[in-house]
Parts: sequence; C-alpha cells; structure tokens
Amino acid sequence: QRRVHGGYESIASFSHNTCSVMASFERQRRFATLWFATIVITTILGMGIVGGAESNDEIVDATIGADGSTTISDKFESCQTQDEALVFVKSILDAETDFLPEHIELSMKRGWWDAAKEMVQSMKTKGRDVSIVVRQTASIIRRQADELVQSLTRKDLLQTVAPAFQWAQSGDYLHINVKFAHRLDSPGALHVTDENITLTNSSLYFSGISVHSNQKRKYELDFDFLHEVDAENSSWSSASVGRLTFTIKKMDAPSVWSRLTKSKAKVPNMHTWWELKEKYQAELNRIVDDKEKESNAAKTDTVTDSSNDTQEATNVTASENPTEVQTPSSSTSSPETNAEEEEKEKKAQVMKEKLKQLEQDFKKKRKAIDVEIKRRKKAAEEASKEKEKSLEEAKKKLKDELENEFKKIETELNSRRNELEEQYKDTRFRIQTGEEIPPPNEQKTADADAAGSSWFPNIF
Repeated sequence: QRRVHGGYESIASFSHNTCSVMASFERQRRFATLWFATIVITTILGMGIVGGAESNDEIVDATIGADGSTTISDKFESCQTQDEALVFVKSILDAETDFLPEHIELSMKRGWWDAAKEMVQSMKTKGRDVSIVVRQTASIIRRQADELVQSLTRKDLLQTVAPAFQWAQSGDYLHINVKFAHRLDSPGALHVTDENITLTNSSLYFSGISVHSNQKRKYELDFDFLHEVDAENSSWSSASVGRLTFTIKKMDAPSVWSRLTKSKAKVPNMHTWWELKEKYQAELNRIVDDKEKESNAAKTDTVTDSSNDTQEATNVTASENPTEVQTPSSSTSSPETNAEEEEKEKKAQVMKEKLKQLEQDFKKKRKAIDVEIKRRKKAAEEASKEKEKSLEEAKKKLKDELENEFKKIETELNSRRNELEEQYKDTRFRIQTGEEIPPPNEQKTADADAAGSSWFPNIF
C-alpha cells in the first residue's frame, strides 16, 4: 500500500514539474514570437520610409521631395489640361512610382478620363485595389449631374400627370378616390403642395405638386359631371398613403347615373371602385326597379286618359251631329285599324313581360352565383384553417415525442455515467487497499450476484 501511494505521489510530482516546464517554454515562445514580429515590422517601416521609389535619374517621394522640390500631388494638381496630365502620368509610370487614390479622384472630377484609366490600370497591374475610390467618386459625379439636370426644370414647366382615381355611386352620393400616382398599383406621393380643389354643381377640378422618385410632378384632374351635384353638401378629405377621397351629394338623389362624366370620352386613369360598387349594387337595383314601376304606371295612366278623352270627344260629336256619326265618311277609325293597334299593344306587352322575366332570371342567377362564391370561399377558408390546425397538432405531437425520446436518452446516459463512476470508485479502492482487481466480466458477474440481479453487457 505504501509502495502504491509512493508511486502515485511520484507520478503527481512528475506531472506538476512537467506542466511547469511546458508553461515556461510557452511563455518564452510567445515572447520570442512577439520580439521577432516587432523586429520585422520595424525593418519594413524603416525600408518604406528610407527607401521610397528610385528612378534612373532621381529619387521621387509621394509626399515630400527628397531635395525639397515640388511633390507629385502638387505637380499633378498644377496640370491644366488632360494632355499635360497624361504626359505627367507616363513620366511617373516610367519612374515606377505608385499613385495615390486622390490622384484618380482628382482626374475623374476634372473629367480627365484617359488619365484616370491609365492610373487605374497601373494600380490594378501592381495589385492595388482602388475600386472603392472609383465607385464613390463616380456616384458623387452622377448625383451632381442629376441635380444639375433637375435644376433646369422650372415650376411652370412641370410634367403634368393625370392621377389615377376610382369612382362608385350609391343612391344619394358619388364616391371618388384619387391617388397621387399615375397608376393605382404604384406607390402614391405622401406630400402634396399647392393643392387647388374646386368643386361646383357641374364640375370638379383638382391640382397639386409633389415629389415622386426625386422628380417633381403636377397632378391635375378636371371633368364635368353627367348631372348636377350639390356642392354645398359635399365633402372631401385626405386619406392615408397619398390619397384624396370625395363624397359628393347628387342633386337628383336617389338616382342611378349611367356614367360619371358628361362627355362620353373616358377620363385618363379612371377606374371603377369595385368594393363600393358591390356594396351599393342592391340599393341601385332597387332604385332602378322603382323607376321602372313608376314609368309603367305613368304610361298606363296616360293611355287611359287618352282613351277617355277620345271617347268623350266622340260622344260630344255624336250628340251634336248624329247624322255625321252614322255615315261611313265619319272621322272614326275602322275596326281593322283598331284590331291592328290592339294586336301591336298585346305584342309589346308580351315583349315587356318577357324582358322583365329575363331580368328577374338574370338577377336570380347572379344572386345564386354570389351565394355559391361566398360558400366556396368560406369552405376554402375552413379547409385552410383545419389544415393549419392539423399541422399544428402534428408539430406539437412530434415535438412531444422528440422531448420524450431525449429524456429517455438522457436518463439512460445518466444511469450509465453513474454506473461507470461507481465502477471507477470501486477499482480505485481496490488499488488503494491492494486487493486483486477481477477481470471485467467476473467483476460484473460478482457485483450483479451481490445485488441480486442479472448483469447486462455494458456498451462501453
């Protein structure tokens, strides 16, 4: 036992000494690396400062001349034309001297593109990247050129654009939605200045100036209404996302307009506001039906009044001149003519009834189609919700299964780790007490017998 403990102490002491020596070597290695890197950097910097660029005749420095003469930057800036700059660039190329990025930037700003190309090609050949300077300078020049072009545009010469707008109607009002853009699907201008809105009983005029995509535009909308409107009881307001909405009262309300404008020519960028059209369609259909009923009733009253007037006139004439009424040359119509007129009236009445029946059938079919569309849409939404719900349930179930499996694996690993720790402690105790360590299989069998259970092979 003493020999075993002595062996452990010797091994521990040797390990401690070895670690100390290795740590010392590591510190010395790091110090030597740092010292060597310092010497290399100092040498490179010294060579860069003292060396410079040497030509056949003189030493040319990029910042200060060796003999106090003018620097490369000063000489380059003193060039007045591109030809002078090209000559100077070629002389520098012959001297094998590097250019500075500022030289390329100065050439681009002065418009000396050939000189800039020569310098870029030289820097590229030497492996120096100047793409950032070139791109930044080109962006600045491009932006300044765009600003110069835009400065030529005066307020009275702005591009006039017809704004996109939608319209719909109810029985009493006209609804107009104006968007400050040339198309409905384009983003609208958020800020509009110099607005001019003029609404009268017969026309609407709107104009405004906005900046869209860095360009000023004047939006102008002008048209005459199909019928008169009540301007005093109408209103307008600014909506979100660059929009302007009008709610205009009809003078002949309730009524149904066949179109918005007095002219049959379509106003540019005019569209139907389908959402409101569908919303008020039932109301408009009811107004049309009421108008037709009133018209038919008025026609019936007119025909009845006319027949009564004719009969009264005939009776008066007969009472005054009974002989003339009985003669064949009287002014009354013949029976054949009356029969033809009655036949025509019957046919017209039959056609009206058929037309009315067709309109009713069309309305019923349209209503049925709308109901079917809503039903299918609702069924699709419900199916989508069911599918999402099933996916969520499957996801949750899979997650629970993975968590349970992970817990099982973790429990098994903990059990095996505890078993190994017990095995290690037992082996260490046997070594310390000098007992004989049985082979693995015998030890497992003995432990299993002592515990009163069967031994399962360890996967380790």
